[in-house]
Amino acid sequence: LSILEECANYFSWCLHNSTSAKKTIAYLNDRGYSMDDIKTMDLGYFPGQKNLHSFLIKKGYSEYLVENFIQFKKDSRIGESHRLAIPYYSGGVIKGFKFRSIDDASPKYLNSHGLDRMGGFFNVSALKGSKDLVIVEGELDALHATAKGLLNVVATGGSSVSSEQIQDAKRRGAKSFSIALDHESSKEEDTIKKTNAIIETILGEQMSKIYVLTLPDLGGAKTDPDRLLKECGVGAFRKVIFEASPYYRWQLQSIINKYVKVEKERRLEYRDLNALLDEVVDTATKIIDPMDRDHYKKLFISTEWVKTLGITSSSLDETIERLTFNREKEAQAKALKRLIFEVSSLHE
Repeated sequence: LSILEECANYFSWCLHNSTSAKKTIAYLNDRGYSMDDIKTMDLGYFPGQKNLHSFLIKKGYSEYLVENFIQFKKDSRIGESHRLAIPYYSGGVIKGFKFRSIDDASPKYLNSHGLDRMGGFFNVSALKGSKDLVIVEGELDALHATAKGLLNVVATGGSSVSSEQIQDAKRRGAKSFSIALDHESSKEEDTIKKTNAIIETILGEQMSKIYVLTLPDLGGAKTDPDRLLKECGVGAFRKVIFEASPYYRWQLQSIINKYVKVEKERRLEYRDLNALLDEVVDTATKIIDPMDRDHYKKLFISTEWVKTLGITSSSLDETIERLTFNREKEAQAKALKRLIFEVSSLHE
């Protein structure tokens, strides 16, 4: 930890004092970060592996410690093509670094070797205010939002969210979760899958206060929280958070939009209607709060487009109850098998 903190301080100093860091500063300014933002975000510049090695030796660390505890020495791209240093803080403790290329190098980000991203969200700490944890994709998005005064904004740290991250957030006081993934028209299906996966993970930890933010389309390839803050200000992001939809409403709308899009291209067949009902019912069985489930069913039945399909409330209720019963039965059977296995192991 001492060495990692020393590295973070060195990278920060280099960003503000090294002449070779001017391009990185210009890149950050272009993203809308002021110099105060950059300092608040603890961003840094990596001037190269040899420079860092010499610095740490001068600081009194032994050759052995430098060689064995610097987690990014194994990747020669770090400090060359990837020089923007982002300290990976989770729970107030530095766990390593993410390094970003400001050019066209692929991938955009490289992690320090052995970086533990799943134990807790990036930028997470004890929650303040409303205790609502806002989950974004990018580390820079989370840091920028925090620098602008928004509370409890964290990043996934990877392509998915783990149960351990949710458990850690609960221990830190999280009462609800708001999911704010990037808006990309070309990757809409992928975003929906990612969002649904995060929702399932949160529900799996018995948390049902989940909201989904819809970022506005600002044109171009992508709108992320970073761009929203830069072009529209903090107030716009606060408004998006305030207007977020309950997760079940967002899921229902996603399903309906999918089949409305199909209907615009061709007539819906019975096969399509059955698939629609399967998705709606499958989603309903995963809603853990009975009141949320009732709201979900009412929303579906009251949708004008659904009324034309001839689906009744009673048939929907019956199907949901049957599938919910079957799911609970399967879960009990798995739990019983697990218990029998544990008993047998103890007996042996």
